Amino acid sequence: MNKYTRKDLSELFNIGKEPLRYYENRYLLPNITRNESGYRVHSDYYLYSEKD
Repeated sequence: MNKYTRKDLSELFNIGKEPLRYYENRYLLPNITRNESGYRVHSDYYLYSEKD
């Protein structure tokens, strides 16, 4: 399963990082985990369910 950072999502969906941060802080993007460096990451499952 691939993991995507906020930067990855920003580029993939062509939106700024600030809206993503807002959604993360408001818990509108569920199932966020953190990688070894402490960055928030999103999984493939989440991305596919949101695009459908």
